[in-house]
Amino acid sequence: AAMTSDGAVVVYRDRSDAEIRDVAIVRHTADGWSKPVHVSSDGWRIDACPVNGPAVDALGDDVVVAWFTAPDKPRVRVAFSGDGGRTFSKPVEVASGKVAGRVDVVLLADGRAAVSWLADAPGAAEIRVQRFARDGAAGAAVTIARSDVARSSGFPQMVLAEGGLLFAWTESGAAPRVRTALAHLR
Repeated sequence: AAMTSDGAVVVYRDRSDAEIRDVAIVRHTADGWSKPVHVSSDGWRIDACPVNGPAVDALGDDVVVAWFTAPDKPRVRVAFSGDGGRTFSKPVEVASGKVAGRVDVVLLADGRAAVSWLADAPGAAEIRVQRFARDGAAGAAVTIARSDVARSSGFPQMVLAEGGLLFAWTESGAAPRVRTALAHLR
């Protein structure tokens, strides 16, 4: 969920009768909740309940949504809205192939979005982040830390902090603990 200048928006993985799991958004208005609108029609059909949900952030009327999908191969995508989540741009491909998803997104003051995801890596996984403009990549992907894809490792999170993005994630193992890192924005 995020707050726009018009009110709250909530994104979620929708489920059709045919088990299509496209990401949808609803907006809270003076008349109540809007009808769901798909952020993108990926057409991911899966007879299961994927734990990989979408992430959303907003600033004024600008809304950004990032999500994992796998209609043909695993992918992470991001889409932008300039009208409070009523409509969205064509999705931008963040990463594909060896990605586990577990996305997060932060809308930056300059209109770009920082998208984080968990990527498969030899013997582990990596928490990566990359900035995106509405029309595509706006910077190189950066590895924040090594992690793993065990369910106990959870979903890495990030927030804007003074001077950059503050990341938090669970390090699983015999003695699980929460780790943090600050990535400076340039």
